Amino acid sequence: MIISPSKRSRVALAALLLASVAVPALGQQQDAPESLLPPGFDEPATPAPAPAPAETRAAATPAPAAGVPLSGEPLGNVSEAIAGEQAAATVDLSRYELPDYARHSLDRVGVVAWGNTPFPANSLGATDGRYLQALLRRLDAPIASRWASIALRRALMSPLATPKNINGADFAGDRAWVLLRMGEANAARLVINDVDAENYTTWLYQVAMQSSLASGDPSGLCGIADEGSKWIDQRGWALARAMCAGLAGKPGEASPLLTAARRGTNAGDIDNLLAEKVLGTG
Repeated sequence: MIISPSKRSRVALAALLLASVAVPALGQQQDAPESLLPPGFDEPATPAPAPAPAETRAAATPAPAAGVPLSGEPLGNVSEAIAGEQAAATVDLSRYELPDYARHSLDRVGVVAWGNTPFPANSLGATDGRYLQALLRRLDAPIASRWASIALRRALMSPLATPKNINGADFAGDRAWVLLRMGEANAARLVINDVDAENYTTWLYQVAMQSSLASGDPSGLCGIADEGSKWIDQRGWALARAMCAGLAGKPGEASPLLTAARRGTNAGDIDNLLAEKVLGTG
């Protein structure tokens, strides 16, 4: 059989095409693609070995506690024991507020003015206290003479022995009252402060209030306001309690006290206005 040249060329061309297709396929089979994953990523995980069973220890049995023998004595009343302890723990706090060494005796009342030599303690001699009291209350102060006023102030401030037939607190109040009328409010307060609050009398309470107001120090009443209101039924002491409560930072207590003290008086009363002003500063 004779094949024409044209057929030969077509057969050769077809064989060439088949060869060109087969060569890349063989190359792909020989060169496998390289994996981008880390080694061992797609490998199955190795199962972990099972843990060995732990040995179980027998629970330790606690030893029985030894019993405490009970006393055969009676227990007694618990309330009586507590009451006895409270009675033993009771302490007199007044001795801490005013120790014995700080207490002032009424046998001698007065202060030493700085730079002035005081009068002797026995300057009054055996003069009766009632006579001196009447003399001091009738004295017309202030005194016109400057030198007489200076000498009288020194005498009234000096630590003098209390004469007979008069209470030492009342004698201090009479002297302070003369000093107040002389315009010596600070000197009057010094004489009053030489008397302990527990020894105050009604007369000394009244003079103490006047001296605190005259010296412009209403807070000086706070130490005696409660006791003074018990002994003296005057509106001034009710106002003093209200002012002291306000100065102590107790508005809930000060407001009712002020309202009760102002009852029945004019809103523009000078005492009410003073109490309101002092209460507002607390």
